[in-house]
Amino acid sequence: MPPPQFSPIRSGLGKGARDAFGPSAAVMTAGFIGFGALASDSGMPYWIAAIATALMWALPGQIILAEMVAAKAAVIGIVLAVWVSAARFLPTGMSMMPLMRMQRHETLKKLLVAQFVASTSWVLSMRNFPNMPEAERAPWLTGFGLACTTQGILLCGLGYLLAGAVPAEVNAGLVYVTPVYFTLLMFGDIRSAAIGVAVTCGAIAVPLTHLLVPHWSLLGGGVAGGTVAYIILRARRAKQGGAR
Repeated sequence: MPPPQFSPIRSGLGKGARDAFGPSAAVMTAGFIGFGALASDSGMPYWIAAIATALMWALPGQIILAEMVAAKAAVIGIVLAVWVSAARFLPTGMSMMPLMRMQRHETLKKLLVAQFVASTSWVLSMRNFPNMPEAERAPWLTGFGLACTTQGILLCGLGYLLAGAVPAEVNAGLVYVTPVYFTLLMFGDIRSAAIGVAVTCGAIAVPLTHLLVPHWSLLGGGVAGGTVAYIILRARRAKQGGAR
């Protein structure tokens, strides 16, 4: 009997699904239970919360959705607010796509894979992709994303059911476990001066911007921190080039 043929697609999907049940799963458990409770408190039907989890898979955008639904905001306002919150995925997606080496004509494949670009998957991809065969990278992200999204939908339902049994302070704390985990993951995975400078500048700029314009702290701080980091790194490269 001939040995089974190796399939990079099957191998990548399996590795991604297994990685989704690592430390990131425990963090997402807290985050999505918190979101489910928040969605219930806002009056959002569970099916909308589940669809939001499947299609958005980004807790900041989902929290904005729940809070604006609770405030009875206009639909166009909700769409614009969630859309702006997702702008951060443009640079992460642009940095991940070249590592997966997909062909120019594979548009549907690119769209499928882009659906699973998130903060956690970006950090783990940047860490794992260099040591992974190219043919396994897109399947890994797909397997990771599918497993995480499935967990998120189920955990959102659990949080929805537990909404009245858990104090509001605990629900709010659960939601913010994910960004704290992502921040620690970022600092723990700093392997180059560029990443270190960018993370440090952002960590300093956002709180300072919050003191000046609280409603624009994240967006304004991100732009300011990123700009300062770019100037520092550009000057550093120019200095190194002149030294040669």
